Amino acid sequence: KEYPDTLQVMFLSFRTLLAQFDIDTVTIWFEMAPKSAKSSKDTENRQPASTASPTRGMSESGETVADSPPTWAKNLTTSVQGGLDNISSRLSNMEQTLAAVRTELKDFKEALSSLGETVSAHDSRIDALETALKGLERANATMQLKIDDLEGRSRRNNIRIIGIPEGTEGTRPTDFVAGLLPKLLGEENFKLPLLVDRAHRSLRPRPAEGAKPRPFIARIHLFQVKEKILQLRRSHGPLQFQGHKVLIFPDYTSSVMEKRKQFTEVLQELRNLKITHFLRYPARLHVEVDGHSRSFSELAEAKAFVSSVSKTNKDENGSSNQKGSGFLASEDVES
Repeated sequence: KEYPDTLQVMFLSFRTLLAQFDIDTVTIWFEMAPKSAKSSKDTENRQPASTASPTRGMSESGETVADSPPTWAKNLTTSVQGGLDNISSRLSNMEQTLAAVRTELKDFKEALSSLGETVSAHDSRIDALETALKGLERANATMQLKIDDLEGRSRRNNIRIIGIPEGTEGTRPTDFVAGLLPKLLGEENFKLPLLVDRAHRSLRPRPAEGAKPRPFIARIHLFQVKEKILQLRRSHGPLQFQGHKVLIFPDYTSSVMEKRKQFTEVLQELRNLKITHFLRYPARLHVEVDGHSRSFSELAEAKAFVSSVSKTNKDENGSSNQKGSGFLASEDVES
């Protein structure tokens, strides 16, 4: 007799539970299997002892033989066992896969730990390199200042003359400059012959005909004479040579010239306002207003000061009480 599907499902669940404890399902089945209605009638109308039961009888040795399990129970057990074997096989595969994943995770963790140590070591090295770089930058800045100072000192006796037409110096530019400066600044100001150690055009290629001539660079033998030449060109007014305007500048380094050029606009405004001003080496602006001196090394500060002075002058009907000359304005900033 077949049992309902619900009983089969219950049996399968019970079988799975028993499998965890290694209990034989068939054995439990024989202990719990219900008796048929016929067996109750057989109890009332029990056959004689000589008549053998179809499922239970005596063995040849005289022992009682247990009833055989129903066919569907055997099939169910076989099916359940096959399913459990399949599940066991799949679980085994999953365990192997999980073991491989654990191994990979372990390797990944070790690699990540090694990578973290490497990154930490790199961070330490980068910190050390940054510290060393900052030290080198400071040392380089200090050395650059010293180099600029040495280059400036090597040029302290030099002057730069602009506006002399090309070719007028002939083959002896040193003698030409030694005779040119007294003619431009007044021979009465040079009681002794002017000594020029060397003179030459700037090392740019010779310009085309009619183009702006290259400047002269001349080294005056005595520093005091060089300073006198610069003072004379400030007080002498515009200089002319063969109808060409001539300008004389100190021979500054390129870095100093760039710093001084930044003040060109400010110097022009100060000259328009007739405010006494001058640039000190390397590029520090000094201004005298109402008997007080101000100095500026930053262009923004100088512009703000000039703007305030200009506004004050406009408030006073555009008149300025300042008297002075704008010397060392355009002359000290070579264009």
